[in-house]
Amino acid sequence: MQASDRLSPRGRLIPPIIILHQTRKWTVAEFGWDKNPKVMGICWNGDPDDPNDKGNPRSHSQGTWFIVPNEIAQAIRLCRLAIDVACKYLNQQDRDMAA
Repeated sequence: MQASDRLSPRGRLIPPIIILHQTRKWTVAEFGWDKNPKVMGICWNGDPDDPNDKGNPRSHSQGTWFIVPNEIAQAIRLCRLAIDVACKYLNQQDRDMAA
């Protein structure tokens, strides 16, 4: 499931969904939630080759987001560069091992 299509529950999530970091397996994004205009959510994307796989978390067969507590979200925002570098390094290691 594409993270940008994860719009449930519609009564609580307020687009747009701004992708902060995305890998094949997981996504971190910011969006509005309830009356808060900027929260951070994380989800497992599910199998990209299976359009029926909604990833995790799910509710009523719909892909949803795990809302990150604000204190942890702030730490993630501060560490985004380190997260990006670590993911690129680990992705390169995965490619090297597959070769």
